[in-house]
Amino acid sequence: MDFHCKFFHCKSRWRIICFSLLAFAAVSTGVVRAESGGQSAPSSAQQAEIGDITLRTWKGLHVEAMQFKGIEADRLDPLPQKLAQQPNGPLDPQKIRESLRRLFETGLYKNIVVEGVRHGDSVTIIFDGTPNLFVGRITVQGVHDQRLSGVLERSTRLNAGMVFNDAKLLQAESLLRQTMEENGFYQSKIVASTTVDTINSQVDVAFQIEQDRQARVGDLALNGDPGMTVERFRKAGKLKENSKVTRDTVGRALTRL
Repeated sequence: MDFHCKFFHCKSRWRIICFSLLAFAAVSTGVVRAESGGQSAPSSAQQAEIGDITLRTWKGLHVEAMQFKGIEADRLDPLPQKLAQQPNGPLDPQKIRESLRRLFETGLYKNIVVEGVRHGDSVTIIFDGTPNLFVGRITVQGVHDQRLSGVLERSTRLNAGMVFNDAKLLQAESLLRQTMEENGFYQSKIVASTTVDTINSQVDVAFQIEQDRQARVGDLALNGDPGMTVERFRKAGKLKENSKVTRDTVGRALTRL
């Protein structure tokens, strides 16, 4: 997955914030600005001066330690030991870039903030990420037909382990409503609730369905000159009175004529 980086600098600290976007910007070509408490935006000259304090100027400093925040250590292991940038070695901007990419490609992060805190000729690297949430257990309750309940669960397109977001939840509700209508339930109410497991970064989703009465065939009315009686049309189209109605009922009836 690609990401975009921005630099934030002060005298002894830099930050690289990485977001999931369409394009990747190299670490050495980030957008630079100073961290300032409520001050006005720097001028072009000031930006140029601040730009001199970049990650590249810290190249070769001794990396005293590397810290990882936001994701549980056991979920990252053994990746930290395999990253290009390692502690007890010189800081290398290219290795920072490669390490960012490796971490982001795990899919565990929604975004990553990387900070460098300088103390003398040494620097501490801090990877601080906002974790992605993943789909956990999916349940559909309130439906009396076990077969239909299974069909509804599959129709949500929410699979355990996939990245969770609000758009997918809304899509799942829409697909549930569509499936209910396909089975003749046109006025059902659907309420979704989520339970977040922060330790495992999982979201359990429960759909409570208030099932209405299933639509059934009632009176038939023919307009124009159909060339047959209502009763013959009903028999040919297999539209038996009080039989269940689905989204395909009318189409199937017409193909049988």
